[in-house]
Amino acid sequence: RLYLTGLGLAGNPSKALIWFQLAAEQGSPFGEFYLGVQYLQGSGVKADLDLARDLLLSAANQGVREAAYELAQIYRDGIGLDSNEREAVKWFRIGARAGHPASQKTMGSLYEQGLVVEADMARAYFWYSLASANGVSKAVIGRSRVMSELSPAELNHLNDIIDQYLYDLVDKNTDRINSEIDHSKDYEIDFFGFKTLEKSYLLRVDNIVVERPQYLFMRVALCIHRDNLEKAF
Repeated sequence: RLYLTGLGLAGNPSKALIWFQLAAEQGSPFGEFYLGVQYLQGSGVKADLDLARDLLLSAANQGVREAAYELAQIYRDGIGLDSNEREAVKWFRIGARAGHPASQKTMGSLYEQGLVVEADMARAYFWYSLASANGVSKAVIGRSRVMSELSPAELNHLNDIIDQYLYDLVDKNTDRINSEIDHSKDYEIDFFGFKTLEKSYLLRVDNIVVERPQYLFMRVALCIHRDNLEKAF
C-alpha cells in the first residue's frame, strides 16, 4: 500500500501490485481488495474488469466494507457490465451496515430521493446521522434537510436509538475516535461470541444489524467514560 500511495517512499504501482498479489495468495481479504482496485483502475497492470470484480466480491464477502462500496459503484455505473441499480443498492447497504461512511451517506440519499428504494425520510435521517457522525460533511446537510420532513414523534424515536450527547461527542471527535477503531479485531471473536453480540447487543434498525463489533465496544466505552476519551480508548 505504501508503494501504491507513495507514502514515505516513491510511488510504484507495479511493486504495489506484487505485494498485493502475495497478500491475496495468502488469503488476505485486504490484499484482494487492493489488488482488485488496481485491476479496476489499470494501475501498474492492464485493466481487467472481470478479475477486478471477482477480487472485490471475494473481499466484500469477507467483510471488507471498502470492497462493498467499490462493487456498488461498479453496478451503479455499469463498469464492465450492464448497470444494475438493485445490485448496486444491495452492496451500498452492505457497506453502510459495515460502517462505511460514504455508503451510509449514499443510503441516506437513496431513501431521501426514493431512488430504487421507496422514499423513507426516517431511514434517510438514520443513515445521514451515521454518516455525519463518521465525518461526511454532506451527510450533515442531508440530515438537516430531511429533519424538517419528520414529525416530533418520529424524531424522538430516531434520537432514542443514539442519545444526543453520544452523537455530539462522536461528531466533535470523529477523526480521533475512528483512528482508534481496528476492524481486524472483529475476526478475533469466535462464532458463538459474534452470534451473542448479533442477537442482543449490536444496534438494529428494522431488525437489521447496522453496527460492527468494534463500534459497539467503542460506543459502550464512550457511554461509560463520556468526555474522558483517554479512558475510553
